[in-house]
Amino acid sequence: MKEFITYLGYTTVGFGVFGGIVGLVLKTYLGEKAKNLATIEEVSKITFEVEKVRIGFSKEMEEVKAQLSFKNQIGVNFKNAEREALIVFNKNLSALIFAHARFDLIHYSEHNYQEAKANLKGFSQLFYDCDIAKAHVMLFMHDKEILDTILKLEKGIVLYVDIADRFVRTCLDF
Repeated sequence: MKEFITYLGYTTVGFGVFGGIVGLVLKTYLGEKAKNLATIEEVSKITFEVEKVRIGFSKEMEEVKAQLSFKNQIGVNFKNAEREALIVFNKNLSALIFAHARFDLIHYSEHNYQEAKANLKGFSQLFYDCDIAKAHVMLFMHDKEILDTILKLEKGIVLYVDIADRFVRTCLDF
């Protein structure tokens, strides 16, 4: 019986030590588990906030992209309209210049000045077309070089037409 009591004492002490060790390990384990759960909660909160900010930035970025795309398209459309206006002006001005270059005053005299006068009247439509095209170009122009070139061309044409007009008037005076 003494042996049984001793065995029981050792067993109790053993269970007590084992229970203490298990309790300590369990306490440490549960403490770490609680810390890990708290860390996981914190990480999920931080992740949620980061995602919320990322989504906000993504939406703002898409809005900025859309605005830039819209402004770029407006610029492209403006440049296309400007280019088209220059092409039309060049076409009309070229037609006027070539018409004047082919208008030969040498063949006209006081006997056939009416034909010269009729040809000069045909130039008025060409001038009108050039004026309309120039007005359209002026809507877009801010380039001084192009504006100066247009002015020089117009002065040359006016001088040429003035010479032709004086010739016809001289023929009319005869």
